[in-house]
Amino acid sequence: MSEEGVIWLRAIFSCVMPLWGRYFFMNDRRDGVAYPYGRFAMWYVLQTTTGQEEKLVQMIQELVAPELYEDCFVAYYERVWRKQQQSVVHVERLFPGYVFVVTQNPEELFFQLKKVPAMSKLVAADRYEFLPIKIEEETFFYDIFDPEHVVRLSYVETDDQGQMKKIHGPVGKYANRVRKCCFKKRYLIMDIPMGGVEKTVALGIKLKEDL
Repeated sequence: MSEEGVIWLRAIFSCVMPLWGRYFFMNDRRDGVAYPYGRFAMWYVLQTTTGQEEKLVQMIQELVAPELYEDCFVAYYERVWRKQQQSVVHVERLFPGYVFVVTQNPEELFFQLKKVPAMSKLVAADRYEFLPIKIEEETFFYDIFDPEHVVRLSYVETDDQGQMKKIHGPVGKYANRVRKCCFKKRYLIMDIPMGGVEKTVALGIKLKEDL
C-alpha cells in the first residue's frame, strides 16, 4: 500500500470510531431544545491555509455531494475596537486556518473531500487533518455560537470596585473558563476546547456604558 493510502486509512479510522461510540453511548444532551442537525451528526474540523477558510467552504459546497454533510462553515466572533471613545464592533475568524463540517457520513465525506484541490495538496504534503470534535466540545460550540456560527459579544457586569461580577450572553455559562478581562479594550481571555486540546482565545465583551 502506498504512503498516501496509509494516511487515508489512518484518517478514516480516526473519524469513524467516534461515530460508533456515539451510536452506543450518546444521550440526548439538548434538554428539549431543537437541534438543527441529525441525532448522529458529528462535528469535524478541517485544516486549511489561513486566509483561505471561506474559499474552502465554497469549494466543498461546489464539489462535494450535499447529502454527505449537513453544514460546513467558518466560525467567527465579534470583537470591539475602541476608537475615539467609541465602540466599533467587527467580526473576525475564531480559529484561523480551520473549517467546521457537520456530517452523519464521515467515511464517505472523507473520500469525497479528495475532490477538493486544497485538501489533495494537504494530503500530498502529509498535512491533512480531519479531526472529530468530542461530544462535550460540540455542546460547548453549540452553546456559544449563534445560528450564523458567530460568538456574539458577552455583557460583563462589574461590581463597585470595577471587578467582574457576572457574565451574560454566550460566555455566561462558561465563566469558569475565563482567565481575565480587559475592560478598556473590551475583550476577555478564555480557554476553548477543540480536538482534545485547550486553545486560548480572546472574545469580545461589552460593558454597561456600551448598552
